[in-house]
Amino acid sequence: TNLLHNLKTLQNQAQQSKIIAMVKANGYGHGICQISENLENHIHGFGVARIDEALFLRQAGIKAPIMLAEGVFQKDDLEICARQNFEPVFHNALQLEWIADSKLSKPIKAWIKINSGMNRLGLDFAESKAAHQILSDNKNIIQPIGIMSHLACADEKNHSLNNSQISTFKNFIANLPGEKSLNNSAGIINFPENNYDIIRPGLS
Repeated sequence: TNLLHNLKTLQNQAQQSKIIAMVKANGYGHGICQISENLENHIHGFGVARIDEALFLRQAGIKAPIMLAEGVFQKDDLEICARQNFEPVFHNALQLEWIADSKLSKPIKAWIKINSGMNRLGLDFAESKAAHQILSDNKNIIQPIGIMSHLACADEKNHSLNNSQISTFKNFIANLPGEKSLNNSAGIINFPENNYDIIRPGLS
């Protein structure tokens, strides 16, 4: 009951956005299967860190789309994505090499992650432009590509990095098609004007 109440509160903050619920780290310690089963009929999809978590959800009967926030860790995982309706995030050069060298059984939904200032995962601004073109030209990828980034300090509303990251993201997505996603839990609350197409609440 509390979980669905929290979900409704978040959806009210972002009424035009679809929700990808981040359930990595065993649903932040609350049980990935129980959380996902309770949420599945109320949201667009789920987000996990790695493909083993995504496969665990499929084995538990979850049918919704699943985003792989850290992408794939080996080339063969791309075919698993095609078969299981997983949405990998591309954030480094090796992943781009793997998709360029693959012929998948069917195209996959893909995301590109730009490093707007968090400096954990993601391609820098210049690399992202090139990577976006590479993925746009790849027949393994459903077009258009999703574009995402992650706010490092969204829980500190007045932190100077927030405005810098938001500006970088806006500059990158200008005139590009496809779904956009920037806000994590704190961002949904503190920066609702940047909720875009997809919000990615986790701990909240």
